Amino acid sequence: MTQHNPSPISPWMSFADPVQASAQYVLQWLSEIYPQCAEQLPAATRRAVPLYDKGLNAHWQDLLDHEPIATHINMLHWAAGQLTQDQRPYLIEACWYLLLSTYVMPSQLPAPLQVLAKALGIDNAEMLALGGRVWDTLSQDGLAGKSALEQQHSDYLTALKLSLIPQGSADRDPWNWRSLDAWRDLIRFWPIGLATLVVVSLFAATLWPASDTAIQPEVTATNGTNTQPVSDTPAPAPVDEVALPVISLIPSDHYLVTANLLNLRERPQSGSTILLILPMDTIVSLISVTENGDWAQVSVAEKTGYVSMEYLKPRQ
Repeated sequence: MTQHNPSPISPWMSFADPVQASAQYVLQWLSEIYPQCAEQLPAATRRAVPLYDKGLNAHWQDLLDHEPIATHINMLHWAAGQLTQDQRPYLIEACWYLLLSTYVMPSQLPAPLQVLAKALGIDNAEMLALGGRVWDTLSQDGLAGKSALEQQHSDYLTALKLSLIPQGSADRDPWNWRSLDAWRDLIRFWPIGLATLVVVSLFAATLWPASDTAIQPEVTATNGTNTQPVSDTPAPAPVDEVALPVISLIPSDHYLVTANLLNLRERPQSGSTILLILPMDTIVSLISVTENGDWAQVSVAEKTGYVSMEYLKPRQ
């Protein structure tokens, strides 16, 4: 099947009996993909229409040999338009007869039959069900095929599979991934995209904590040249002690974190769930402080929690 630029299909569509022509085109197209079935083409055709026209056979062979895949698929849609809803099942059964007289029933619908189902407006499951009935009949008559389904023309089949992917409109699918130019652009600009992803990931890592199973770093405070490990301050409360109530509401203001790393906790007590780990100089919005002044309720990175007041200073 040679490939050329798409051409209009109208020169191929002048027939006294369009139903005969459309059914014979579909079956011949299928036998071109599965050449081992070619001997069954006349018998399969007579299952859909009264006769097998050798003149049409030569006509369609000329089209399949000289027209591109796009025209082949357009012709399938044209053929579907010549058949009534009642006639379409007969054509499908004839297609299955063509295949299953040589091959065993496949577990999944082959790509060519998926393309045909799309043209006929028939669900893939219904196509498989019709195939199952044909297979049962052929098996009972001892005429069922014995070989696994073999598909030739791998490039042609790949193009058929691509045709099954919905074509988006310009506003929904502005980047045509089938275009060679689009792939060239992707190769040309992917380093920029990768660099952007790395920068965004590093920025996000400073705002969002690791998973629950990650080891949380110890909070430290820096005073002059001495760096000492510290806890959240105050020391963990006894198990039966409840968190101190927030009683002092003050106007929202901006503060800076003075510890190297400071835990933002869900509640104002050590051991509470850590929501974020704030690096030094992180700017937080102060909402309130607890009654004893040890904990500050703050907002940062769209999260609200508690930090030790000892490691905050007003932003100048």
